[in-house]
Amino acid sequence: MADALDAARLAFPLGHCGNVAVGGYLLGGGLGWNSGQWGIACHAIESADVVMADGSLIRVSELENPEIFWALRGAGPAFFGIVTRYRLRLQPSPRAITEAAWVYPIARVAEATRWMQACAAVMPVNVELSMAMAAAPERFYRDVVRAGYRGAYLRTLAAGVAAGEIELESLRIAAPDELADEEVAERLLTLPGVGPYAAAHVMMLLGRHSRLILDSWSRPKWATVNGRKASDATIERRFRRYGPYAGLAFWLRLTEDWA
Repeated sequence: MADALDAARLAFPLGHCGNVAVGGYLLGGGLGWNSGQWGIACHAIESADVVMADGSLIRVSELENPEIFWALRGAGPAFFGIVTRYRLRLQPSPRAITEAAWVYPIARVAEATRWMQACAAVMPVNVELSMAMAAAPERFYRDVVRAGYRGAYLRTLAAGVAAGEIELESLRIAAPDELADEEVAERLLTLPGVGPYAAAHVMMLLGRHSRLILDSWSRPKWATVNGRKASDATIERRFRRYGPYAGLAFWLRLTEDWA
């Protein structure tokens, strides 16, 4: 459903996990993607066709059989009918979705929890927060976080931070004149599963924008923006004049049509 809607530049607050069936999800309330802004999924049901216990097929909505419509939205498995069709209110698809992951040692779980609670009280409605513990098995990162083959690397990284074997905090707090971008990149590249592409992303999250994010999306996107293809070396040379903000300048140029 998400793929079909995305092709039409539409969206719906579907479940966070791809294996959540829509029918039961809507009956149960439906707390999904961007629910903070769009509301829970069952409130986007405009009408439904329901087979009742006597075999009759009825339509329920705010105007037709409103009592049954009220019961349908949130009753879950206790609902007394069989829904054969939903009509849903859709939303325009977001122009972009950004995500960030921060890893802390297990000793800082209380501090991280307090920070999340403080953020939740003031953050915009279209921002979501979630927390995962380093002790989660690899399948958690693969199937729930949906990191695919990166799941093993994430677990190794999280476990290393929790055990004190990997120290990342200094990369966040060090100023560029104390720790050069080259050294930050070098340290990141020693981590399991981190290559130049991932290192550039992490550095941008750290407020260091000298590295260009070059991948299978940004290269063809640059070709479209620039009017022709270019090698990585040519692209980097083009943005070298922006110095420590070369990566940010590149990213803003790629995404200027998002605004």
